[in-house]
Amino acid sequence: MFYQSRLIEREEVAHATIAVRIERPDGFEFRAGQYIDVMARDLPFQDALGPVRSLSIASPPGEDHLELVMRVRDTAFKQALATLPPGGELAIEGPFDDLGFDPAPGRELVFIAGGVGITPFLSVLREAARDGRELRATLFYSNQRPEDAVGLDELRRFEDEIPGFRLVATMTRIGESARAWDGETGRIGIELLERHLPSIVGPGYYMAGSAPFVSERMN
Repeated sequence: MFYQSRLIEREEVAHATIAVRIERPDGFEFRAGQYIDVMARDLPFQDALGPVRSLSIASPPGEDHLELVMRVRDTAFKQALATLPPGGELAIEGPFDDLGFDPAPGRELVFIAGGVGITPFLSVLREAARDGRELRATLFYSNQRPEDAVGLDELRRFEDEIPGFRLVATMTRIGESARAWDGETGRIGIELLERHLPSIVGPGYYMAGSAPFVSERMN
């Protein structure tokens, strides 16, 4: 179903990364972990990628706005969204469901996120924190540098606010960072999972990130 929406505000949330908050249209319902297609109008220029992007919703169900997170690139769509004034109109379609988040009660979960692939998990975790609900999940979150990580401080707070939740953040290019880092380094793989999980067999796994990130983890 198509809906009309308007931009509320933008905020830089990591290096070259913005959170875009838009009005939640009347009648729009979604579950944590879902995404929408967003159509930008009046593109500043045209390119082969077109005016539509699929973006996961970072805000939890029940909020009066929808939060979307994206890296800022030199594409017509992203430049349009990065420069759209408050009140500017957008069309959205959805929601749709790639993550398929519907865990069995009490089952241990493993979330694996790369870069802005954290977005659907933010929705899931924000909902759990808001509701004061247990979520037995370990989040493995990979970025090149701390500067690139969306919501890192918020995710650390969730370890105290959400019973059963643990964060394992790792950086793959920490040598290029201007910030101190005493956490994990390197890519997410079996070795990292085995160090932090009682067993890699048994939990329900959910993964989100760029196509190369997901493909590399699946092979």
